[in-house]
Amino acid sequence: MNMHVAADPRAERTQHGHLKHRAFQQPPRHEAYCLADEPVFDVEPAPHWRAAGRVTTDEDALGAALDQAATYVLFAAAAMRVALRSREVQVPDFTNRTANEVSAMAADLGLTLKVDDARRLDAKIPVGRVLAQDPVPGSTARRQRTLRIWLSAGQRASTVPGLVGETDRTAQLRLSQDGLTIADIAEIRQVVFRPLGDLSVYDGFRANAFTFPDKLPRFTVVRADVHVKTADGQVGRHTIYQRFPGLDHVLLLTSDELSLVSRLVPTIGGTKRRAPTQIMETPNQPVGSSMDILRLFGRFFPTRPGHWGGWELETYPQVTQIEFVNAERTKANAHVTIGYSGATVVLEKVDGKWRAVALTNQWIT
Repeated sequence: MNMHVAADPRAERTQHGHLKHRAFQQPPRHEAYCLADEPVFDVEPAPHWRAAGRVTTDEDALGAALDQAATYVLFAAAAMRVALRSREVQVPDFTNRTANEVSAMAADLGLTLKVDDARRLDAKIPVGRVLAQDPVPGSTARRQRTLRIWLSAGQRASTVPGLVGETDRTAQLRLSQDGLTIADIAEIRQVVFRPLGDLSVYDGFRANAFTFPDKLPRFTVVRADVHVKTADGQVGRHTIYQRFPGLDHVLLLTSDELSLVSRLVPTIGGTKRRAPTQIMETPNQPVGSSMDILRLFGRFFPTRPGHWGGWELETYPQVTQIEFVNAERTKANAHVTIGYSGATVVLEKVDGKWRAVALTNQWIT
């Protein structure tokens, strides 16, 4: 019987007459079939071969490629996760620590520290120490993330202070050196600022062109920043946001904010002035549209033209300066303006609380 072999062009015969594939070390598989009376051997087209020599199909090759790709992605994801986890740190509990201590610890962890200007009252955490933080203790954070902390304002005074033009670290250092506490300033202002005049030392005080009202206005306006003078003669200006017992609607505005509101009046209403008709008449008094704006403001809080120009937007009595008389901070003077006049409120600290004991140095314009 004659055998016909359809040879693959990539195959060659050995010395025994067998077909040998040139590109591979294992011979191709043969299949026999018959055409008419003679069986014919056909050589399959060259399949894909792996290094181990096993014959694979196109589907096997595709599956292998996908397996390799999946393995690569898996290892890449694992490597990325390891890299990311190496950049993560566990946030410790900074409660009751100082800002300086937290700053050093945050630097070691690779975190960026931000000390919030607003302080919060707390009966347990001393003034100037960490009361709250974000991220919370025990959480995981990536390096370079901002760590935000809030410092305690202490227990006695309802204060949320900020120091104008100074960082918190500088302010704390300076207050510590001066022996000055925000609580003392806030408590003194609480004692002195009585918009109904219900303070014993105000009894009998005759202010120029002003009488204390019988009831509170809808809003009271207090200058948030105040000059403070220590016993050694150092003077600073401190911005303190605080609550006042018995007063529910208090607007605390800084000097810049009060100046902005004052400028709105002539900007919108003009600068027209009344011509004096008497020798002792108050000079430089506005008329026209600017007074209409002032009356609009007056529907919400007391306002009036200034004695020598400008506008009075703060509620009386206005605390213009607090002076600590002794280094122990048990004696102080508070300078106040009431209408077109003023005086000095003398205070003493008795049993840990400030009390007004006298009114001196009365003046009038």
